[in-house]
Amino acid sequence: MSDEYCIMDARVAKCESILNYTFINKELCLEALQLAGGIPIFGGKCRMIYAGKTYWIPKNERLECLGDAVLTFVLAKLWYPTNTDEGYFNKMIKEPNVMNANLGSVGGMLGLDKCALLNQGTVYIGTKKIADIVEALIGAVMQDGDLAAAEKVIKTLGLVPQELLKGDGGVKSIL
Repeated sequence: MSDEYCIMDARVAKCESILNYTFINKELCLEALQLAGGIPIFGGKCRMIYAGKTYWIPKNERLECLGDAVLTFVLAKLWYPTNTDEGYFNKMIKEPNVMNANLGSVGGMLGLDKCALLNQGTVYIGTKKIADIVEALIGAVMQDGDLAAAEKVIKTLGLVPQELLKGDGGVKSIL
């Protein structure tokens, strides 16, 4: 990949603006945005340049896994006070909000796909890959900041159903 293609300064800035979060450790943001195939002799890592410095960054798979778990946890934490059953959580809260179609749609509408480093020449990425970026960014914020920072980003991205954002705890039990 050419140096120009690997320069990530503008992409990181755009990503931070969309998330309304500034990374302390920019390498975590770089990792979250790394979808390109790596170079085998460098352990499958890909070269990325940020602030004039070269980094060898792995694909975002580890952060994606963490972000998926953090998103589910935050939704469960916000759902718990509603006193609704687990079936309600799974069907009405978790499934529609954590599914790749939703995450990919949200990420695409916000322009997070434009922040990613793809294989050179790739012009389009599908919904699943955009969802991977969203999950990886949530995981990166969790690692860079803390759970509160990740929850704020999840809310900023619009991934929390309105009913869980109500000050009264949301949906009430029939009991």
